[in-house]
Amino acid sequence: DLRPPLRRALADALGDPSLQVLYRVHDGPAQAYVDVDGTPATLPDEADRSVSVVHGPTGERAAIIYDGRLIGEPELVDAAGSVVALAIDRERLQAELVASKSEVQQSRLRIVEQAELERRRLARDLHDGVQGRLVAAALRAGRLADGEPDPAEASRVRDEIDSAITELRHLVQGVMPALLVERGLVAAAEELVDRSPVPARLSVGAAPVSLSWPVASAA
Repeated sequence: DLRPPLRRALADALGDPSLQVLYRVHDGPAQAYVDVDGTPATLPDEADRSVSVVHGPTGERAAIIYDGRLIGEPELVDAAGSVVALAIDRERLQAELVASKSEVQQSRLRIVEQAELERRRLARDLHDGVQGRLVAAALRAGRLADGEPDPAEASRVRDEIDSAITELRHLVQGVMPALLVERGLVAAAEELVDRSPVPARLSVGAAPVSLSWPVASAA
């Protein structure tokens, strides 16, 4: 039998093999439950499934879900929950720990994925934007070197190089805003709003005098 020991004991004692035990996670949102493996779960709303809430000294601990047609006396389930309340509390703490570790892992995964997306965006912008402009400028400069000087062509080369430099400056600004380094988060946010192609308004409350670099950079 692969069922967890506590669930198996309750199921055998009450005669309901479909019985489930969900554990209340107290550091999560209201009415948050997980199973014994720490996987988020919800209370059923089926008419044939009944719920008995197990309480401890500081509040709700778990919910025993059972077949209401099979067990016609809810008092039996309530009594069984009271008897095994200590064991339920132990499994609840274990399930809560597993759930919190899973949330940390998911958070780290999202950070890694976001960093990878940002690297790909930078690579794409460099390849499709700056690199293309510089290659075009190099080809035109080569033609100028091989032939007679053409003021109009030289002007186009200068414009192409200036455009590539401006685009590269914007890329660098996006990665490491100079104002963020020199004057802090508020100044960097103001400058970002000024450059936004979409009309925007910035409202800043009482900002700390200084923020750590990771916090300011993430913001």
